Amino acid sequence: MKGLSEIKWEPFLLNASAPNLTQEIMRVLKENEILITEWAPIHLANLLKRWFWKDGAEANALDVWHKTCAYLYLPRLKDDQVFQRAIEAGAGSQDFFGLAQGKEDGRYLGFSFGQSAGIFLNSAILKVVLIRNM
Repeated sequence: MKGLSEIKWEPFLLNASAPNLTQEIMRVLKENEILITEWAPIHLANLLKRWFWKDGAEANALDVWHKTCAYLYLPRLKDDQVFQRAIEAGAGSQDFFGLAQGKEDGRYLGFSFGQSAGIFLNSAILKVVLIRNM
């Protein structure tokens, strides 16, 4: 298939004598940026530009989160809190993206741009739409 390539495994050394093997694995993952524990909004905006804003000027935040969990070529975020913090940090700026609670009849509901906003990644409560900064 076009665009697909083989998965390449990359080995990393662990200190087998570490007192806590789980913590050692986390250390190696963080040091090699395999597991992201803090994510700046610029990285989210770049991800959106590259993969999600191709066919339009918006992306559903919950869908973006689910895809980062499922596709190997997308960044591995530690948890949804890392993702939410990146959205919240970007929402307060006019440099990255706007937010809306949804879209109805071509209009964004609860649109905000350059304003801090708390979000919830729960499709039943709030549909966050990440809107491209034109």
